[in-house]
Amino acid sequence: MNIGSFNSDSIGTLLSSLPGSQRGNTSAMANMYQNLNELASVKSGSYYKLARSYYAKENEQTSEKTDKKTVKKENTSTSKSSTKELAEQEKAATELIESSKALYKSNSLWKKDDEGNYNRDKIYQAVSAFIDDYNQTIKESASSEVTGIAHAAAALVNANRSNSSLLDKIGISMDSSNYKLSISEETFKKADIGKIKSLFSGTGSYAYQMGAQASMIQNYAQLEASKANTYTKGGSFGATHANGSIYDSIT
Repeated sequence: MNIGSFNSDSIGTLLSSLPGSQRGNTSAMANMYQNLNELASVKSGSYYKLARSYYAKENEQTSEKTDKKTVKKENTSTSKSSTKELAEQEKAATELIESSKALYKSNSLWKKDDEGNYNRDKIYQAVSAFIDDYNQTIKESASSEVTGIAHAAAALVNANRSNSSLLDKIGISMDSSNYKLSISEETFKKADIGKIKSLFSGTGSYAYQMGAQASMIQNYAQLEASKANTYTKGGSFGATHANGSIYDSIT
């Protein structure tokens, strides 16, 4: 005779597993029915479904913990740049952005006077300031441990190389040993104003390109400074608070 989905042999096996003193009492019967119910659950797949649900939940929690660790790792700086170095790189880049804008965005600088002449003194001063800011940016950023900053600094140098022929004609040259620019006031003031304007006036000009790369350096420096393990002066990694700011003991 079958009981549920189990036969008499199965029941006999269960009964034989019970202690002899309990086979005839209520406790033994309760144990038998409990075992029968458990076996029925296993047979119907209920235990499997519960186990699968449990382990799925465990895996989900484990995955969530792993994801949090991954996000934390991705938001952590791997460079060895100190907050002081990053601040200097950001400052230099910011000044280059401004001096670039003073050239390519200005209308008054490229406006002719009543006699149809440009104010070459003002233009020279603006270009000289731009060159000074470029040189400072290269000094601070060319050997940066931050890949993005180093790449942007290299792009500044490449822009000089790409425009070297035209720059040379207006008195600006780059030192191949340190990538710094220099300007000859005499040559510049005698140069073709059309060539000067093509380099320094308007969107897409050489000055515009330099400002764009300086903006990249600025952004990378800010991003790197917001990460956790920025290198300190003492050779250890700095601490980060909940707001992401880094407090370093640089004097």
